[in-house]
Amino acid sequence: MSGYGGDHERVELDGWLEFDDRPASDAAIGLTRRVEVEGRCNRCWGPIAGLLRRDGLCVHVECLICGVSVNGEDAQREVRGLLQDAAANVPLVRAGLGSKYRPKARFVVKLRADMDRDVRAYEQGLAASLRSGRRKRYLTRRDFPPGEAGYLFAQAAMLVSALGGLARELSAVSVSDVEYGTPEIRGVEPTGAAAGTMRITARVAGIHRRPSNAAAKARMGTLMMAGLTAAFACELAMKALLMTRHHEAERTHDLAALYAALPLDCRERLEGDFVDIGRVLEHNRQSFGRWRYFEQALGGKAFGALVDTDRLWGLSKSARVLVDECVVAGLDYKIHARKDSELSVDGGEVDYRELVDLQVEGHESAIAWEQVRLAAVRQLNEVGDTDRPPGGEVR
Repeated sequence: MSGYGGDHERVELDGWLEFDDRPASDAAIGLTRRVEVEGRCNRCWGPIAGLLRRDGLCVHVECLICGVSVNGEDAQREVRGLLQDAAANVPLVRAGLGSKYRPKARFVVKLRADMDRDVRAYEQGLAASLRSGRRKRYLTRRDFPPGEAGYLFAQAAMLVSALGGLARELSAVSVSDVEYGTPEIRGVEPTGAAAGTMRITARVAGIHRRPSNAAAKARMGTLMMAGLTAAFACELAMKALLMTRHHEAERTHDLAALYAALPLDCRERLEGDFVDIGRVLEHNRQSFGRWRYFEQALGGKAFGALVDTDRLWGLSKSARVLVDECVVAGLDYKIHARKDSELSVDGGEVDYRELVDLQVEGHESAIAWEQVRLAAVRQLNEVGDTDRPPGGEVR
C-alpha cells in the first residue's frame, strides 16, 4: 500500500454485528444474535485492507494474500457494492443459509453466524454415535472424543495461515525470467471515456532467460509444497466438519468423497462463497492421496498437477472457505505458550537457552443444525416483506 501519505488510515474490515430483536430471556432456537464480519478477496478468499482519507472516503482496497487491488473511484464502488451485499446477506446468514454476492465482485464481506446452541440435542447425537460402535474405514468418536475435532480444525487453520506467508508469485516460470525489448507502438486512439484519455497499443518483444537448475527446482518444490499443504488443509477441515456434524468421517484422502459427505446446508454455504469448490475438489481429489507419491503409473500426471499454478489457487481458496465454515460450525482452538529461559556462566563462556512449551486446546460447540435451520427459517419467513431477502420465502 505504498504511494499514500500520512493523511491516510489503514483499516481492515472485521468486527461483529449484534442484533437486539431477540431478548436475552428468549431461550428458543432462532435467528442468530451475532454475526462476525470479515472482508475477503473473491479471487483467493484472503483478508483485505483499505486506506481511508481523513474525510472517511476509501481510496484503496487490497488483498493481503494475492495483492489484487483497486484505487480511487473503483475502490469506492467496490466498497459500496460489498456493503450492499452484506446488508442483503444478513437475514440469510442469520438463518444459517448461504450468502449471495455480486457477479464479478473483486471483494466481498464474509458473514459468519454465531448460531444458537442446543446442548441436549448435540449430546444425544454424540451418545448415539458412541453406542453404534466402530465402523470399518471410519473415524468415530472413539478416535476423536468430544472437543477433539477442534484439533483437526486447528491444524487446517495453521496450514492455511502458512500458505498466506508464501510469496505472491508462485509459478515455475517467472516474469523476471523474461528480458523485454523496446515497445513498438502500433496505434494511438481516443478512448471516449474521458477528455484527454488515449488508448495505446504496442508490441513488445521478449527473450526468455531460462533460470538456473537451482532456481527452477526451488520454484517447483515450493509449488508442490503449497499444493500438497492446501489439499491436506482441505482434508483436515472437512474431517473436522464431518466429526462435529455427523460424529464420524471416512478414513480417506479423497477430497471429492469427503465433500460429498458434508451436510447439504454446509455445502450450500460453501458454494455460496466459492461456486466452483465442488469442481475444484473433484479435479484435485487425489492431490494428497495418491499424487504425493510419484508412482510409475501416475508420475507424469502427478508431477504436472502438483506444479500447476491454477490448481494451487483453486485449492488454496477452497481451504480458506472451508476454514471459514469450520468457524460457522462452532469449531475453535486455543494455543497456550510458555517460555522458560536459562542463563549460565562458566568462566568466560556464557550459555543461554530457551525452552518453549506449546499446548493446543481443541473445542466444539453444541449446534443442533437441523433444529437451528428449521426454527430460524420459520422465524425468518414470519417477518415482514421489507425484511425478507430478494426472492420471497426462504426455504
